[in-house]
Amino acid sequence: MPNSVLPHIIRLQGGLGNQMFQYAFGMALAQRTKRPVVYDMAFFEQGNGEHVSRRSELHVFGIEPDRASQTHIERLLDEHSPWRSRLARQLPAILPPTTIRERQPYTFLPELLYSPLAQYFDGYWQTERYFEALPNEVRKAFTFLPPTDAHVLRTAAAIEATTSISLHVRRGDYTSHAAAQRYFVTCGVDYYQGAMAHMLNQLPQAEFFVFSDDTAWARKHLPALASLHFVEGNHGDRSPADMYLMSRCKHHIIANSSFSWWGAWLGSWPDNVVIAPIRWLRDPAIPTPDLLPHRWIRC
Repeated sequence: MPNSVLPHIIRLQGGLGNQMFQYAFGMALAQRTKRPVVYDMAFFEQGNGEHVSRRSELHVFGIEPDRASQTHIERLLDEHSPWRSRLARQLPAILPPTTIRERQPYTFLPELLYSPLAQYFDGYWQTERYFEALPNEVRKAFTFLPPTDAHVLRTAAAIEATTSISLHVRRGDYTSHAAAQRYFVTCGVDYYQGAMAHMLNQLPQAEFFVFSDDTAWARKHLPALASLHFVEGNHGDRSPADMYLMSRCKHHIIANSSFSWWGAWLGSWPDNVVIAPIRWLRDPAIPTPDLLPHRWIRC
């Protein structure tokens, strides 16, 4: 098959929020390069090494990604052709690499959207800037299938009837999984207290809907500054319901998590306020210049 018709390949990996970033990046890549995009799903089918075990979850939006063939994957992976990899590093303008591995996470690299040849993209691509030219298309793609669970429907009705603020407490693997502990900080009481106070200063009638993988911690430590509604029961296969409910809230306090990042980004309330933690990673030397939209408040 000639290279002119070969699709790009994007490796899908991580949890739902990560998969959404990768899929949105693929949408932008296809639009800019006019080349189809397919997805390597091996992360969900093989051992994940030191990563937290995950499953493919884009089906919650009715999305079934086009799968890359193993033959095509092997053709594009540089390690299957060492001589080509060396030549590409020496003469990138003449022979671009066929494998692009993300070296600067949370940083927008616009040149990636103009790739002239079919390439394999291995990374997370966690910035709105990759798909800022097609926000409506991304929102349409990430439209949740209509919920049928009675508890979810009742919670959504309560959210829509109040000055609702989603508040996400992410602990789980950040406190129990070695690799995640080394990489991410855990947002503490000071962050939530400051973010809640900021919201209440502007929205004194606000009610907080708390989403957490550690509700016991949240109940014990979140300051009782206003009405708190703890949303429970959406774990495991049901966890995408939490993102759906977050997106129905009018304003948002997110954790350092791609899950609540998307819960806030998908929110459609006019002039919504989003507060995000200044510090996302344990290593302060790793820059995150493009991780958060500039309109969001860092606290």
